[in-house]
Amino acid sequence: MIFSCKKIDRLTNFYIDSSIRITLDTTSNSNTVSDIWTFIVNADYTSLYIENNSRTDLSETIVLDKLLFKIASPEYQNLSILKSAEIYISTDKLEEKKIAWVENINDNLTIVEMETSEDNIQDYILNNQYVLRCVTTGRNPVTSKVIIDIQCLYLATADLSQLINNKQL
Repeated sequence: MIFSCKKIDRLTNFYIDSSIRITLDTTSNSNTVSDIWTFIVNADYTSLYIENNSRTDLSETIVLDKLLFKIASPEYQNLSILKSAEIYISTDKLEEKKIAWVENINDNLTIVEMETSEDNIQDYILNNQYVLRCVTTGRNPVTSKVIIDIQCLYLATADLSQLINNKQL
């Protein structure tokens, strides 16, 4: 049986999307004060794995491929209010781990792609409930309510040998 690399990638790799929203108000982020938001994410990705011709028990790795931090409103706002941001993941069974960060955010941006760790966070994501914690450090005072969307894109990779052995291909 001969497969092309692109076909194998489609069979073994797929993306998991997740997003959260934080709100900064006029009491938030006044010059270097840190704000912390904690989100409990309840997710059962079994059906997503099935849709991608796989199973969670065949999962080899899940890494945070991309994390976007962007202003949702107001339209005129940019990220000048923030100096830095960090995202952490944890579960009730696993220690907290930093998975994304950005420092010295450019004043003129309304969206920034955060640096991401290359850590395998499969055990966190497949736990069905995990916690994302966002820590921001302000640069300038917030003068009106600001909504920020945090969009996570996780790359899930299945174990090719297990797919073959389980006749998933």
